[in-house]
Amino acid sequence: MMIRTLPVLIAGLIGVYGIVPLPLGADDQQPVAPAIMQVNAGNTAEHTAQLTPGLVALLERYPGSLHLPVHASEDRHTVPDWLTENNAWNAEQVQLDQTSGLLINYRPGVPFPEPANGLELIHNHLYRWRGLQLETRSSDATVQANGSRTMVTRESTIRFDAMQSDTEPERLLSVISRTTAPARKAGSGVLIHEPLNPAQAERSAWIWDAGRRRALRAPDASYDTPLPASDGLITADELDGFNGATDRYDWQIIGSPTLLVPYNNDALVAAQTDLDALLMPGHLAPTLTRFEARQVWHLRANVKSGFRHRYAQRDLYIDPDSWMILIAEHHDQQGQLWKVNLSYARHRDEVPVTLPVMTAYHDLRDGRYFVQGINDRPEQYPDFSIPTPKNSMFTPAGLRRYVK
Repeated sequence: MMIRTLPVLIAGLIGVYGIVPLPLGADDQQPVAPAIMQVNAGNTAEHTAQLTPGLVALLERYPGSLHLPVHASEDRHTVPDWLTENNAWNAEQVQLDQTSGLLINYRPGVPFPEPANGLELIHNHLYRWRGLQLETRSSDATVQANGSRTMVTRESTIRFDAMQSDTEPERLLSVISRTTAPARKAGSGVLIHEPLNPAQAERSAWIWDAGRRRALRAPDASYDTPLPASDGLITADELDGFNGATDRYDWQIIGSPTLLVPYNNDALVAAQTDLDALLMPGHLAPTLTRFEARQVWHLRANVKSGFRHRYAQRDLYIDPDSWMILIAEHHDQQGQLWKVNLSYARHRDEVPVTLPVMTAYHDLRDGRYFVQGINDRPEQYPDFSIPTPKNSMFTPAGLRRYVK
């Protein structure tokens, strides 16, 4: 019975390493400048060139309640100096082994600062800078079309192995987590080892069986495995815009247009503590969000011949500074737009890093959506200042100690 709960836990973990809530900083106390304009269902035709098909579809789906508050663009993104140096090295030295899928001559950072093709571009997203390690406490919410919701809360420790030289060399990251709410799920836990190349080595995971008081090896949850924690709304590789193996798709750079995307979402940080105001039927409260006109990479993924996936086409809009996916749009086997996911980015100066405050995954057909990364203690979590967790923490014995 416990093994069947793995996808429930995976839903809060595969995504949480890339989709983490951000703490309230001193700058959040400053007055928020008013939007320079609002885009809604009534004026989309005037802004077609700056709207993705997914944004147009959302506005048309919720004409009476959804709009996009558009603000003047602000360039806040920075990274540590050592990362800038590594990026310069990677631009000249890194190669992608087409057989193994591994990076050759890679140094922690962005592997392809000037991507030449779609496969290089998606690797920038997968390997992007998200800090060295962190502790966090966050919740996921599944919101029904009528606005009712269910929630799961977890505490997690995450180590980004690919960004460090003295941890596990074959891992992208390591995650350990325990569920704290609701009460019927409290006491469960999960341990995940994310490999550098998921197409060659499966994601390793263990779950804590509270009844037998032991860690059990869990089956792999990848590709288009539905995630029950989201009420089946999303797939395993849909978290974080895209995660996991790239081998089932052909990747093509469509262009680098200037589009309206969710960015510099400072107001969402404090808004996480009032869920009744934040989580509206169909979407997040638009007055709490912020959109800017920014140049992005448009990356398209089409399922390869001989492979299958519930999403035949994926359109990903990637920030060229942080390399995170800001908007993801998924099409079904008939080519119809089905899912639209929005990652509400914000920069944190003191790390420094740009990450989503939270991500909303929308189903255009039935009006439900799934929100990941809600944090009711924004002044405390996530904590990037923790010491580097030891390898022994990310073991089955470490999981036993962690869930107690």
